[in-house]
Amino acid sequence: MRRILCLVLLSAFLPFAHAQGSGTVNPSTQPYPLGYYPSAGSAISPSPNAQFNAATGYTALKLPRVDVTHTDFGNVTGQIASITITGTATCTGMPTVTVTDSSGSPTIKAVASAACVNSQVQSPLTILVHGVGYVTPVVTLTGGGIGGMYTATANLQTCSTPADPTGASDSTCAFWAATDYAYQGSFSGPDSYTTLYVPRGTYKISQPWIVSCNVVIRGDGPYASTIEQTTNTANGIDVMNTQVFPSATEGFPLASCEGGLRDIGVTTQGGPMHSGTLLQVIGAGYELENVNLYNSGGYGLNAVSGTERMRAYNLQISDVRYSLFGPGNEGHFYKLNIDNPETSTTNTNGTSDGWGSNCANGTSATNYMGACINWDWTGTMTLNAASSDGTNGYYQVSCAPAAQCILGNGSTSPVYPGNWFNAEGSSITGLNGTFQALAVLNGCSQASGTTCTTTSSTSFVVVTTNTSTGSNTLTSPTWKPAFVPETHPGVALTGFNVEVNGGSIKAVRNSSCVTVFNAQVVTVQNVYCENAPVNGQPGLGPSIVVNGVVPYTLLTSGLPGSNSCTAGDNCSATVAGGTANGSQWMGNVEDSPVFENAAGSFYIYPPDYNPSSSSPSIVPGVNQNQREEVIGSFAGNTFYVQQRFGIGGVYPAWTSGSYLQWLITNTFGPELTTEANHFETINPGNSSYFTYCNDSEGNSSVHQCGMDIMGALPDGVLVFPVGIAGAFSQGATSLMSINDELIPSTGSAAEILGEGWIKCNQGCNVVASSADNIQQNGETSNVSTGLVSNGGVYPLVAAVKYSNGVYSTLSYSNPSYGAGYSYNGASNSYFFENQLYKPYGASSTTLLGSGPFGSFPYGHQFANADCWYDVGPSQGHAQYRMCDEGGPFYTPSGTKGGWEFDIWNGTSWVSAFSVRDTGSNTANLTVSGTLTVNGVQITAPLKGTSAAWNNSGTGIAANTCVDGPTAAITGLTTSMFVGVSPAASPGAGLQWSAYASVAGTATGRVCNVTSASVTPSSTTYNFRVLQ
Repeated sequence: MRRILCLVLLSAFLPFAHAQGSGTVNPSTQPYPLGYYPSAGSAISPSPNAQFNAATGYTALKLPRVDVTHTDFGNVTGQIASITITGTATCTGMPTVTVTDSSGSPTIKAVASAACVNSQVQSPLTILVHGVGYVTPVVTLTGGGIGGMYTATANLQTCSTPADPTGASDSTCAFWAATDYAYQGSFSGPDSYTTLYVPRGTYKISQPWIVSCNVVIRGDGPYASTIEQTTNTANGIDVMNTQVFPSATEGFPLASCEGGLRDIGVTTQGGPMHSGTLLQVIGAGYELENVNLYNSGGYGLNAVSGTERMRAYNLQISDVRYSLFGPGNEGHFYKLNIDNPETSTTNTNGTSDGWGSNCANGTSATNYMGACINWDWTGTMTLNAASSDGTNGYYQVSCAPAAQCILGNGSTSPVYPGNWFNAEGSSITGLNGTFQALAVLNGCSQASGTTCTTTSSTSFVVVTTNTSTGSNTLTSPTWKPAFVPETHPGVALTGFNVEVNGGSIKAVRNSSCVTVFNAQVVTVQNVYCENAPVNGQPGLGPSIVVNGVVPYTLLTSGLPGSNSCTAGDNCSATVAGGTANGSQWMGNVEDSPVFENAAGSFYIYPPDYNPSSSSPSIVPGVNQNQREEVIGSFAGNTFYVQQRFGIGGVYPAWTSGSYLQWLITNTFGPELTTEANHFETINPGNSSYFTYCNDSEGNSSVHQCGMDIMGALPDGVLVFPVGIAGAFSQGATSLMSINDELIPSTGSAAEILGEGWIKCNQGCNVVASSADNIQQNGETSNVSTGLVSNGGVYPLVAAVKYSNGVYSTLSYSNPSYGAGYSYNGASNSYFFENQLYKPYGASSTTLLGSGPFGSFPYGHQFANADCWYDVGPSQGHAQYRMCDEGGPFYTPSGTKGGWEFDIWNGTSWVSAFSVRDTGSNTANLTVSGTLTVNGVQITAPLKGTSAAWNNSGTGIAANTCVDGPTAAITGLTTSMFVGVSPAASPGAGLQWSAYASVAGTATGRVCNVTSASVTPSSTTYNFRVLQ
């Protein structure tokens, strides 16, 4: 973290340089040739690979190595410590401060902005810039309405001692002096990269060590040479893309940043109280090798402001809140090990301090680490009483036996204010459920508000906001600490062409494993992500998150309605959260800070934002469903805007209370590939705890659980589910999972808990394949509700259903099993097909039965309709299709399933042949053309029906026949066979036949075969003709 008191460095947008060094050692006066390694007694020490030459000492090699502990670096001047303004310097905005050397052609050494307070430039201005070499620095102030009579003077700092490997004295100045010495023009240039050597030891620094990206820092090992930052708000090492030769204002091409950090460790004295960054890389390419970053409440590695081409080998980050952010475009990590993200080694109690969704109230300088749910107990929690006064709910709980409870007594709660708990068994429905603790009163049995009114040595009271009222009784009551899903990333990856290849991220008790956003073509492979539960506590951190919770905060001052966002004007606003330990909090992500890395695109929304309302908001000229896109960045608790896009050509004056949302969903093309990873971060815990997972609570899904979570999670504030009128699209996400192990830790696959599941929000494209040995089962009608289980093979995939009844849109395929699934959330339409070829599981015969040639039902399974299409001629429309039709849509009691062949008639599909279920275990065959059986053409029979006939009521004499009923039949000839059947019996003793009496007419003949006259009953006669 760059710490500038009263001076805001704009290094993310303006070149920020190291000046040339200053000191008692001048390389031009050294007795040895440049580039040679002299004896160990001088500032430049021998390279381990140098060869001794009797004439010159050591042979010349590529890299001179500067030893930071050499005594020549004591009593060195040239470090700018501050800039003092004498006289009166008036201002109307933020003046630009420029530091140059005093040569005939001045070289700019640094550019920054000064604070304008009460129309005067604030003095002194603290600035962390290395020495200005062997010249006197010149300070000028321009812009910002600067005026008055004043003098600006650079105050130089003098080092009293060299770097101290014992840690007894501060080594900051000596590090700066050694760096300045290495920056001398005779040592550094476009093709010369000096090594700063840090011998074995622990070196304490109190301000950041700022180096150029073309310098190598090397120690004796990641656990041997350690740099310890003692100032809680300061960074450890800042790597800048600045070029000290030939001009400090010219940044290196990223391909020329050939420096690196090797065989060294960086830590802090303050541990969780430290809020800076251990290693920050700013707009530079840099290489890390055998580096250990550990024990900080801020960031481990933070790559910001256009950093590209970072590469890291064997990077270890331990006990750091935000372990890794970056690395920017073309960043590659090989063997990345992250231990205990969102924790710190200096916890007062390893089971109760940390950060994360289950660790609350960790945002103040006096209590930076949050109080996590305590799992250091094995007793039984008993809910003794539950009540509500219409404002608060009160839960009296005890733990027994005391020896198995926290602190060895039954009156200490395992949850703290801000943690969650679950209570059941009350006759007042509103007292049952999962709640967030407002207050926790240990050693208490009764309370009023947040005050204990009756003490107890055997119980505690947990208070929550609750408006329930009524008489209450308890039936089989339970009370459990509740764990909610983690929204904090252990590793945050952003950029194009990013790779993490090999490593371990665990134990992720207070975070997710990897979060990807604003990214494209990211690969995570051969990484072990694990929860590693302790004493049965649950773990609900996903292994992979793409986008996830979208951060936002609030403006606490107005942003003027201006589009002249240039340096020195008032195009800025303060934001909520202040600078707690130097961080800027984004309140919706449960204390997720935004440091300088939150630079880029943002949206500003009115305080009364409503996506479905076009009514005027409280911001003049802005409707409730409108927002403005801006580009900017944070510095402290101020958000600076560099570009505004306006709303319809108007630049609103945003009021205090307006929302500021970070745009993290900006991507296109393939986004993330995961391969051969072990993902086991979700664990339901034992029965002493409650796991609270909910895919959709109203318009919010922030408590969604899943092994992989895709898409922006609706928060009901700025991000809303699909289907909400006027809600802004959050874009689609994409994932390819290859041979990843998502097998649930408990062997079950509870969808709500998310074990083994990929959850899709908004819109997702997912491809997953694996070569595991899990048995396949058949699919169920769950495919009609956005769920697909790959026939029982992990991963399981779900299109999340929101509270408005609308699903996310999911496109999914699994080449390993020939599976394809498409779910359109807007229309609730879906398609599914799966190939069955692996030995089935226990439920397969229940769902599919046995195959015709064996016990396993080999083949395919589909949902609704599965059609094959030909390729149309001359790039035209397909001519033919063949479709299987079945459940869940087609059922015996509804629309009947079957098979059909269709022909395109130029405007629509026409059924030519079909076999369809009748609903009674039989099928009907329909053919629109000619049927040939065994070489014989079978055509459809001609047919006709006569009028009702009864021989005009006259009897038919005994043993006599009469011609009676007739029917006109088109196409009938006298050579055709005609059959006839009455619709009802005409009477006993009568028989009938038919013939073609003339072309087009069929005549029925009725015969009386009895010995007495019979009068036929009136009925119609049906004629059928065989051609």
